[in-house]
Amino acid sequence: MHPILQHLRRDHTRLLQLLDLLGRQLDLFHGGAEPELDLLIDLLDYLENYADCVHHKSEDRIFDLYLTEHRKEKALIEEVMGQHKTLVEMTRRFRHALEGVVQGAVQRREEVEGLGRNYLTLQRRHLDLEEDEIFPLVDQALTDAQLDALEPDLPDSSDPLFDQRVKERYVMLFRYLSGF
Repeated sequence: MHPILQHLRRDHTRLLQLLDLLGRQLDLFHGGAEPELDLLIDLLDYLENYADCVHHKSEDRIFDLYLTEHRKEKALIEEVMGQHKTLVEMTRRFRHALEGVVQGAVQRREEVEGLGRNYLTLQRRHLDLEEDEIFPLVDQALTDAQLDALEPDLPDSSDPLFDQRVKERYVMLFRYLSGF
């Protein structure tokens, strides 16, 4: 498998860690306890700034390349690319709802939790679809030379949370994930 696809798969593993954390926090919220809202806001900020702006944009460029050469599973690939746009909006809406809770805005608990659960469900389905169907298809159809040629046009894939040097913005989230 080409290093670009390996990197994207590694991102997926890391995103699943974050989704597990989100699920645990939503379970607390559902049970009437207070989740760590600042932690969730950081998590969503990371998803907005890395997953939506770097990871998904890289995937979209690869999927565009695939579609210029191949038509097999065109509708499925277009569906996944559409999910990227939907996830951007859902991430933003859920983060804004959580920020509202922190700032004391009156919001129904069920609505905030519903936003989170819907987001979590779509994210998990999305990752499964890419891992199980899209990545194998792309890996088989595109050559290393095609992906190598695409690499300079991809966004900088430095991960501000999981790479060696964690950006200050995500230190709390990193420590939480590391068990500190």
